[in-house]
Amino acid sequence: DLTLNLQEEDYRNIPCISYSFVSKFYRDGYSEIGNLLTSISSPSLSMGSLVDCLLTDKDNFYSRYYIISGNVPTDAIVEIVKEILFMDGKVHSSLEECLPTTIINAANKFSYYTNWKDETRIKNIIEKGATYYSKLLEADNRIIVSEEDFAKADNSCRAIMDKFSYLFADSENREVLYQAQFKNDFYALENWNGSYKFLVKGMMDCVVVDNEYKHITIYDFKTTSSPEYMFINSYFKWGYYFQSYIYKKLIEKAIIDTDYRHYDVNMHFVVVNPNNPHPLLFDDTLYSNMNVVELGIPNIQYIINQADIVYKHITKEETTYILPSVYNEDLSNNIFQIMNNCKNLNIKIK
Repeated sequence: DLTLNLQEEDYRNIPCISYSFVSKFYRDGYSEIGNLLTSISSPSLSMGSLVDCLLTDKDNFYSRYYIISGNVPTDAIVEIVKEILFMDGKVHSSLEECLPTTIINAANKFSYYTNWKDETRIKNIIEKGATYYSKLLEADNRIIVSEEDFAKADNSCRAIMDKFSYLFADSENREVLYQAQFKNDFYALENWNGSYKFLVKGMMDCVVVDNEYKHITIYDFKTTSSPEYMFINSYFKWGYYFQSYIYKKLIEKAIIDTDYRHYDVNMHFVVVNPNNPHPLLFDDTLYSNMNVVELGIPNIQYIINQADIVYKHITKEETTYILPSVYNEDLSNNIFQIMNNCKNLNIKIK
């Protein structure tokens, strides 16, 4: 078994970069260095996680999620109520019992109607958040999801399983792995193994190992609010080519000294719109093999390297950047940029 097979929390705590960090760095840049390790939440991300869990970890679904009837409040009320829950140093049996100062402090943290009087804000939060507060207590640290969102996720999963049933069944010559975890060394300049190396990790939704045809195919499940056939727009907008590159490299590096070393490694995205599910398969092979300049894709290897430099700067990890000793004209600009960014972030070079 070439996978890490760790508990999810242990995997998350491995101190190195992942696709999500690289993608966020590429979108936000150096100006947002202070926020790159801050976790973000949104309805679309929550729906994506819900679908992933139902497809790849269904046995643990009810230990992770708590389904409630009715609608979940707005994101602002949800965040405020979560903040209130433990702010007093103890858990109250209802939102009404919480101290007014606690409610106001939580409201201020999320800039909730700061132009209103405190009494009005408190009343509004209690009216809109009291039921949710009670549900949080019942959920006991599980993620709350509405019946409506659960139904959408469940319908999406059924559509995917009907259309792509081969992803959910082993056979004599095929292995299917879910939430497969890998980590490996990448090099700042992959053609120069003597150059600076850094650790990269990845947890893949689904990996199918076909021993008959010598293929390893990575499948990543994506939810979208657009029609599935328009996924190409999201592919470029969110930089999914980074995910493809990292995931394929992680597996190629893992199998290099094994009986799988001659297997082809490919990446596919399975895309579904939960509001009207008609799932499609997006084969990344065509795009990842095309000229990156033609597609307007950045130098992927260079961006990943810069993301690692930034990660070490943020986490204050002691590191020395080792540049290749042999000059190569194709790499000269890359090296110049690396040196400049290391200098700006006070990272040693030798």
